[in-house]
Amino acid sequence: MTDAVRQIADRVEVRLRAAFLKAVDHVRAEVDLDALARAIIARDADTVAALVADLEATLDDDEGLGGAASMALIVSAKAAASALRLRFAAEAARIHLTDHRATLIRSIMDRSAQAVSETAARASAGRTAEQNRINVASQVLDSVGLTPAQARSLDTFRAVLDRAARVTARPVILTPDMLRHLSAPQRAVVQRAAAGELSPEKVRDIVERHRKALVDHRAASIARTEAARLTNAGEHTAWLQAAERGVIDEGRHRRFWITAGDERVRLDHRAVPAMNIAGVGLREPFKTPFGAIMHPPLEINCRCRVALRSITSA
Repeated sequence: MTDAVRQIADRVEVRLRAAFLKAVDHVRAEVDLDALARAIIARDADTVAALVADLEATLDDDEGLGGAASMALIVSAKAAASALRLRFAAEAARIHLTDHRATLIRSIMDRSAQAVSETAARASAGRTAEQNRINVASQVLDSVGLTPAQARSLDTFRAVLDRAARVTARPVILTPDMLRHLSAPQRAVVQRAAAGELSPEKVRDIVERHRKALVDHRAASIARTEAARLTNAGEHTAWLQAAERGVIDEGRHRRFWITAGDERVRLDHRAVPAMNIAGVGLREPFKTPFGAIMHPPLEINCRCRVALRSITSA
């Protein structure tokens, strides 16, 4: 990855993160909690699915994450093409660019849909239409934008706080059974909260702060990982065009996997250059511990990149 493309990746990361957070906030603001509560209690899967569909539509909007993804691909491809003195033809790569955008949205939505569906099932279990209707809807709404694991963690955190709030004596005696499924930071929050007054309103405030932290963490992970994926894909697309138009000799150029080269590089990532010591062709995937892959990222928060080299100088 050239310096120009790396700088584009940094800018794209900021835009992707903001777009994801904006989409989540938009969907949450548009929901009718009472209608959602009735749908959840009635096991109305279509209404719950509509919540997911709204998030997908907002993410895929040209002004949202989808537009940011398309921009990242095109701008990084143009920068890589410019380094080869090539004018990038976006129209010729439109199918390739569209596929990457669709894959990004689908990868986010698959986990988001699972989180909402599983949370709805937990929220409706054993409830009737008259029991905590708004709380049920709020629980499901809080899962929007989270992964299934994050949503389960938030539900567990909420349940422990609710249980502590129902105890009249202060400070609340927190048993190992109450705390064993919480993370260390969650346990610390619960212990502080249980030492003082813990009203339902305070529980909601604590849960909301934790929800925002979880969504922000996912937004940052998506942005960092997908900025790398999109800009690497854009660069690769430009190299393919360069070969097709005779700007570079495909038979004499190889792609080489480059790690960040510091102590933070994971072992699986460090192994990839050695598994492809002679590099790979423009249309050939890299061998990795996780299987064949065309370009980084290898997994979440990957900082690896690809360099294009002439065989004579490799």
